[in-house]
Amino acid sequence: NLWAPYQPLESVGDRLKAPSGKHWFGTDELGRDLFSRVMFGARQSIPIALAVIAASVVVGTILGAAAGYFGGWVDTVVMRGADVLMAFPALLLAMVVSVGLGPGPRNAAIAVFITWWPFYARLVRGQVLSLKEREFIEAARGAGNVRLDRLNEDWGDIRNPLTRLVNRARARVIEQGALTRVAAETLRQRISLAEI
Repeated sequence: NLWAPYQPLESVGDRLKAPSGKHWFGTDELGRDLFSRVMFGARQSIPIALAVIAASVVVGTILGAAAGYFGGWVDTVVMRGADVLMAFPALLLAMVVSVGLGPGPRNAAIAVFITWWPFYARLVRGQVLSLKEREFIEAARGAGNVRLDRLNEDWGDIRNPLTRLVNRARARVIEQGALTRVAAETLRQRISLAEI
């Protein structure tokens, strides 16, 4: 492995050694390098956590932007669905979904995704609601650019108010995604432990 200095099951020295320059996290009770074991474990868990956050951000952004921009029944349906999911503790809901889907890292990732997308939908909806009455949106409406299908022919100059709203909310979504990656991975690991 490129990142791990030893194989994860290889005994490399004395048992239960303290962290040092040679063994950054020390060794375990069988003399295996703990840093190498963590790095090998991260090969699976980090991509899963990133995929869960990416899917949650994409789905939450689309649903939240649509709910905030269109309002009415779209807002009601999307936000009531998010409310139902957010009414349960994330760990409990993820475990119930995971039990329903069966064991495995893929199903655990789906369970975590189901618990996380409502947070992004709420975040983007709030941003869209706060921005949609701003002057630049009123100017776009005044210019006649109010429908989702009204994009400029070359796709380089998008004059769609919804697109502008989502672009303005992007920084908050990226910030939230970075903050919740660790929480999503922790939740997935708890579900995996419960499956044992």
